Amino acid sequence: RDTGLPLSVLQQSLAFFKKHVPEYDGQNLFEVKFDMKNFTKVLCEMAGVDSVEQLDRRFVSEAFRQADFDKNGGIDCVEFVMWFSAFGFSQYFCVTKEDLPQRDLARKLGVDYIELERYKHAFDKYDEDGSGAIDIEEFECLLNDLLKVPSGQNLSAERIGALWRDADRGGEGELNLEAFCDFFKRHFDNEQPENSISDYYRSIRRIPTMM
Repeated sequence: RDTGLPLSVLQQSLAFFKKHVPEYDGQNLFEVKFDMKNFTKVLCEMAGVDSVEQLDRRFVSEAFRQADFDKNGGIDCVEFVMWFSAFGFSQYFCVTKEDLPQRDLARKLGVDYIELERYKHAFDKYDEDGSGAIDIEEFECLLNDLLKVPSGQNLSAERIGALWRDADRGGEGELNLEAFCDFFKRHFDNEQPENSISDYYRSIRRIPTMM
């Protein structure tokens, strides 16, 4: 069938399809389909991970939904080829072994990989010395920015200390990426309504600052 796709993309997508559809017998290419279980095996191979547990569940379900164009609960050869051509070279699948720990961290925190990248960008911004950890001085700069403390004022030492203890729950004396993400997600992520930044601002505004 004519898909209008580059030959290399067609060959690569068909190779995935044939490999992971157990019912394929070499002749029934257009009769067999992926179910969710077999589709996740393809996603694992494309993402370079060993188990579906290393993939974000929301990503898996959304990928299956997008690939199942006719919404019949299965993904046939043509559907998979079209999905692969559109999403097979997306950022999610352009992963190296060095990226895998961050994929695992995203899963542990219950966020998708793109969300974690947003947290990592903020972490790197405040890790001013490039040590791979945020110390309390860098943490204070972070708070001043996020809470929009007016120029010339500072949060009280008591407030900084309380927030630092909340962030550094392991008592390490510094925040690694995981501790930072956990703190940021709980207190400053707009997608967490019970801990929305606006609510947090209101609680902070009742704490006096020091000139």
